[in-house]
Amino acid sequence: MTMTMQQTQEIILAMLSTANGLETNSYLPHPCTPDEYLAPGNYAKAESVVRDAGGVKLNWVAYSSYGEDHQMNCQELKSRLEQMFTSNELCQNVHATIYHNEEGMAHRVEFRFYTFGVELSDNPDSVDFCPSCGWNTEDVKCNAGPDDHPSEDCHYLCSQCGRNTGSTIPCLRKIIVNTEIKSRMFLNRSPDVVSAVNPEVSNAVGEILIGYALAENSLRAMMENLPGHNPHSNLSADIERLQRHQGAIVASALEKSDDGGQAMEECIESIISTYDRVRNKRNTLAHGQLVQVGLMTLTIGRDNANQRKDQGSRLQIEHDGET
Repeated sequence: MTMTMQQTQEIILAMLSTANGLETNSYLPHPCTPDEYLAPGNYAKAESVVRDAGGVKLNWVAYSSYGEDHQMNCQELKSRLEQMFTSNELCQNVHATIYHNEEGMAHRVEFRFYTFGVELSDNPDSVDFCPSCGWNTEDVKCNAGPDDHPSEDCHYLCSQCGRNTGSTIPCLRKIIVNTEIKSRMFLNRSPDVVSAVNPEVSNAVGEILIGYALAENSLRAMMENLPGHNPHSNLSADIERLQRHQGAIVASALEKSDDGGQAMEECIESIISTYDRVRNKRNTLAHGQLVQVGLMTLTIGRDNANQRKDQGSRLQIEHDGET
């Protein structure tokens, strides 16, 4: 079976991982200098293709990085590599370069080889290789201008031969970065008081608390028919009692009809989940801590001349992971 470039890459990475136990990485580090310690793992990329009457030949570069803390003896590593590629029919004309220190301990291997397959992009609007020279188009940038040009006018020039690659995917126009800084707002008589609570905030919180209290009362009314119900018990105790008797209640409903039993089970689960949501939100408002969040938004365009910064803040209430 003739495989696509993506399928071949997956097989190459899996083959390397089986041989050395390292994780696979989907991107290729750049730049790669001999004395640079890469994050441990296996990397693979088809750098270019050669197209002729016999098909497509993909030229690969791959790395196995053992990192600074898991270096291997050069001779032992060389022996392993020879065994791995001796019976391998996928990778042709393999050249392996071992990077090591003065003590003969290797931290990275660079592989170069070629395979036969099909060049086929995952994205129909983008091409993996330049149609003119066959070089990889992964790092090409849109050369159209100005910044607000229509997406259909995007064009990408090959980094190797300079010709248009034919990719029509819209280019990246801007990046928006959001940052948050949280600080506590002490609401007691401490000397660290930041500000007082606005009366409008207090009134809004009180109204919402009343709404949650009414929801709790509605839930409590559903519990009156439970075995052992006590009008003065806490709602949480009623919910626990409902969970204990859930199996018996559902079984009783199933005796009458399957649909009724299923409906009863769904109803109980809905009551329990509703209680959890109401309780968490009420506790947040009643016992939570007011927090001031500082916000900054930075917009970066194609050039740095049009950077825009927006700053602001907001108040929020937090309690045990609920906001």
